Amino acid sequence: MPLTLETLLAPVGRDIFEQRHWEHEPVVLRGTSPDCLAGLFDLDDADRIIHSSGLRGPTYRVVKDQQDLPAEAFSMPKLGWGSDSVTNFAEGNRLMAQLRDGASILFGSMHRLWGPVAEACRLVEETWGWPVAANGYLTPPRSVGFNAHWDYQSLLVLQTAGEKTWRLYRPTMPLPLKHQVCPPGGLDDPGELFMEVSLKRGDVLYVPRGWIHQAFSQEQTSLHVALSIMPTTWMDVFQNLLNSMADDVRFRAPVSIPITHAGDLRQVDEDRFDTLLAAFTERADADDGCEAIARRFVATRLPAMRGTLNELDSHDSVRADSLLRRRTGVIYRIENHGEQCHLLFQGQTMKLPWELVNAVRFVSEAAAFSPEQLPAEMPLEEKVAMCRSLLALGFLTWA
Repeated sequence: MPLTLETLLAPVGRDIFEQRHWEHEPVVLRGTSPDCLAGLFDLDDADRIIHSSGLRGPTYRVVKDQQDLPAEAFSMPKLGWGSDSVTNFAEGNRLMAQLRDGASILFGSMHRLWGPVAEACRLVEETWGWPVAANGYLTPPRSVGFNAHWDYQSLLVLQTAGEKTWRLYRPTMPLPLKHQVCPPGGLDDPGELFMEVSLKRGDVLYVPRGWIHQAFSQEQTSLHVALSIMPTTWMDVFQNLLNSMADDVRFRAPVSIPITHAGDLRQVDEDRFDTLLAAFTERADADDGCEAIARRFVATRLPAMRGTLNELDSHDSVRADSLLRRRTGVIYRIENHGEQCHLLFQGQTMKLPWELVNAVRFVSEAAAFSPEQLPAEMPLEEKVAMCRSLLALGFLTWA
């Protein structure tokens, strides 16, 4: 059964999660069964990555006693690779020796490297419209990788093997932004304990950004995947709107700042500030600021292309009654550009006459359809051609 956000949030339900817990306080989501996260990333998968995938830096780190170990402690500094060479190639026996000695392995950016994890990130992105990244954490028995710390991302911790105990403390920096990071090395005094919980295989823990946390493995090797959710904030919206003022020459004019008494602006500059503040208030539009962020979000999502290689030669096979659907994980946007509608997805833009906008919405939303069902006043062969193009570009797949 494929992983869904509803599966992850099932113990409390999505509505209660969003109302009571999202950005408010942690919650443990006990798995409906130990196998509810099966197929995501287990010990066999980690073993395969370590020993059979050509693992090399900087896609992984090794951490012990709160510090990153130097690469030469577990990897080959340089390894011949055909007529060239690669660096920091994982040396399996030395890497396993570090694990046996209490070090943890951090598999970084798994949303780029491991299909099932990438799909889990994408389903969260589709639901909430915020960027999601993922790391994997492999910890030997009775070990701790990092000191107590906070993150500027909210976390969904998915325990896929072993058991890990988490201690959580209330934030000293609520809802931190990207530049409001925890001090290097973490916190020696995290404050009063809010919650201590042990996660077993199939369990999920939600940690809001800013909440201080630390994790310890128990008597077995622990493996978990952390989905890092980076929500858009009002700071992002206002920063985007401020950047849009760059086309107004008044905002580009210099300002004289008294170096020794920076608070003593000249009256003329005080007046200019008030004028610019009024101009910003008059011109700034929340919809415009959010639209630009949404457009950037769609443009920067990694393509969801699994399966397209097998379809490389099949788009010509599309017929009027062929069953198709939007490819799972494709994040898209439909825009109005005068006499055209633009379909934006995976770094591509398909431009079509505006009268086809209902057909574009139809192929984007239908569970399954055939080209002959497209709600558009156009010849059947053009409907088929449109669907063939969308299949070739990876927007559609076979139903």
